[in-house]
Amino acid sequence: MIPCIWFENRKVLAMCSRFSLTSPLEALRKLFDFAGSPNFAPRYNIPPTTKILAVRLSAKDKAKREAFMPQWGLIPPFAKDTSVAVRMINARSESVSEKPSFRSPFRKRRCLIPADGFYEWQKQPDGKKQPFYFTSKDNHPLAFAGLWEQWDGGEQGMVESCTILTTKAPSYMENIHHRAPVIIRSEDFETWLTGNDAASLPPSDQDPNLKFHSVDRKVGNVKEEGADLIRPAPIPIRPIQGDLF
Repeated sequence: MIPCIWFENRKVLAMCSRFSLTSPLEALRKLFDFAGSPNFAPRYNIPPTTKILAVRLSAKDKAKREAFMPQWGLIPPFAKDTSVAVRMINARSESVSEKPSFRSPFRKRRCLIPADGFYEWQKQPDGKKQPFYFTSKDNHPLAFAGLWEQWDGGEQGMVESCTILTTKAPSYMENIHHRAPVIIRSEDFETWLTGNDAASLPPSDQDPNLKFHSVDRKVGNVKEEGADLIRPAPIPIRPIQGDLF
């Protein structure tokens, strides 16, 4: 989502890189139909490289789903260390089946990533970036299309990680950002989770049925948290400095 973000004192290029999830566990369990009680805290400003809630097919019974908590930022099995995760928080849906890091999980290890909403940044005339918060028009949780992977960390043990697929933004989002997360409708959850090729992706012209509003720029700081981050906030208007003479 954000063309450029800062965290851990490094500059990271990304598209879909900040979202929120505060829905009650029972509501999520009912919608996503998963077993177990994952230990996750409500968050209004979820950044990359943290552990997030995701849902996949159960390893013991493919007819059932389970919740798990992978690190956001996919770590391929051939990676030397976890630092690559920062560059793997998104996968382009148009080329995901071809990229070495993503093609295997695209065929075999898919997941759904619950979210209440996500942020996109738009460049303003003053050069600053203005955040907007996107959520569903019916106020129900969203489901991002995700892929997951396992990486052998040696003494650290197996590390599970994930990435969020992105696609071309619908026309009403284009003036804010040209990319958007791939959103899976509830009636298509099973098709996505059991699919193994591009045919299981939503149609490119499918409307994700979203609404949005501007929010306070402080959401750009990963240390900020709280319900005020998603509340509507006016876009600051700053006069452009002209010549004195």
